Amino acid sequence: MKLFHYAIRNLISLMLLVFFVALLLLDVYRFEVWPQILDFPHQNFSLESIYSHPHGVRYLLILPALLISDFLNIQDSLVFSLYVFLIMLLAIFCLQKLLVEELPNKPLGVLFLVVFFVVIFLNMNGRMAFSLAGASIQIYVLYHWGSLRNIKKISLMILSLFLCSVSSGTFLLIFLIYSFFIFKNSVFVTGVLTRTDALFLVFMFIVVAISPIIFMFIFKNLSYFGGGLSGLYNMLGHGFGSLFIEEAGWGLIVYILVCFLSFAFFCYVSAIYKGFSFAPWFFVLTIFGGLFGYSTATIALPLYLVVMARIISRVTLRGFVLKVNSAASSSKCNAIEVCSGRRRIS
Repeated sequence: MKLFHYAIRNLISLMLLVFFVALLLLDVYRFEVWPQILDFPHQNFSLESIYSHPHGVRYLLILPALLISDFLNIQDSLVFSLYVFLIMLLAIFCLQKLLVEELPNKPLGVLFLVVFFVVIFLNMNGRMAFSLAGASIQIYVLYHWGSLRNIKKISLMILSLFLCSVSSGTFLLIFLIYSFFIFKNSVFVTGVLTRTDALFLVFMFIVVAISPIIFMFIFKNLSYFGGGLSGLYNMLGHGFGSLFIEEAGWGLIVYILVCFLSFAFFCYVSAIYKGFSFAPWFFVLTIFGGLFGYSTATIALPLYLVVMARIISRVTLRGFVLKVNSAASSSKCNAIEVCSGRRRIS
């Protein structure tokens, strides 16, 4: 049975790969390299550009696709589209791994994830794939926080931050979530010395190393919207914060209601699924980030998807078990009736 479900999961992934390759070869759907990357001074790129140029980290993120395109003399949009697809597969793999670890024989949950990601994939630009992959890695790290070794945590944390650097808003939000989680579990709050405190020191070193990038992203956003406190206020118009500074009417009421119900839902999830104890405050932080940018709020999407996929898997599993049990009970009753009938005849 396990082999059957393993084959189904791989068949789903294979079908997804064939589907996307067909879209590429038929030139039905492609991603174009972003204008900021094409306008980047490629010849003068160095590691210093990461700290000095606002698109330096983003250029480094896309660099593998550009190098392959130049080396093979292939159209950059084709290589970039394949690159984006592989990043999307990374997001699916991280969330699928969370499902398979707890519910190994539930292909319906994996199918739900794949279908949803395909729908998102066909309605996005290339940037969203990177931020979703970074968020998916972060969810995997937070879920396995107690079991992962510190070296693996740090490696995955850096990878998720790097992927989310595709957008300054998502990068800052992912960084904020890590900072909150590490401080929340440190000796300063718990009063108990744990492995997290060693990680806290390493993370502080990372903060110092990337602080120029953090400040560059913050000041870039503020200056884009006017600078200073007025820039911070104007940033609210770029996200759900616009509902609070404009006469949104029913839109604001619906937004607050959705946020309240979602928070209650994640509180329930954290109560029944031990690994998702971080879900409520993770959601609160993404809602805070979403006030300043709609795309930043999509960081919460992988959490929604993996939780819903797990619920779907459990519901279908329970339905299947009930059917099997009822079928077994009825066959047992039939056998008893047959046996009793034979005794009466004899």
